[in-house]
Amino acid sequence: MIVRFLRLACLILIPTALSETALATLIQVMDWEDLVERSPMIVVAEVQSRDAHWDDRSRIVTDVTLQVTQHLRGATAAGGMIQVRCLGGSVGDVAMHVEGEPSFEASEYLLFAYRDSENHWRTTGMSQGVMEIDRRSGEPFVIPGGGGLALTQRVGGRLAPAQAALTKPTPMREVLTRVRSSISREGD
Repeated sequence: MIVRFLRLACLILIPTALSETALATLIQVMDWEDLVERSPMIVVAEVQSRDAHWDDRSRIVTDVTLQVTQHLRGATAAGGMIQVRCLGGSVGDVAMHVEGEPSFEASEYLLFAYRDSENHWRTTGMSQGVMEIDRRSGEPFVIPGGGGLALTQRVGGRLAPAQAALTKPTPMREVLTRVRSSISREGD
């Protein structure tokens, strides 16, 4: 009995001791068509505020309020305000971090969002649906999203690494043209 217990303990403890800490959330990659199809709201918006708090399920969440500067899809027009909920944040001395959830550290983003089961706006595909806009060079560029995610796709019944919808900084006009083209193919 003791030998059986020790074998079981070794089978559990040795792999645990040798394993590395996970630094990403494994998720299926979303291409442009997936992001557009699954996002009833697509906007360019600027962060106005962040509010981290405990939700009714005892999780720390951060509600990010953004002002829409360009409307691509959805009911919120330019100038309107939206609120997006993300898992994680800091409340007092307690912090919660979820790899792959967007943090909204910059000021302006291209945002793909959907309503969750609690009627909160959430980013489509976790951080895949949040792409920072960099205006420092004069012409605005969209920076790839997907931070904290290990993107995968099915190949021959197995998971294989995959590339994000946007793989390098791209002029904003090109990205918006691509998004509008995907929306028009859907018939919106």
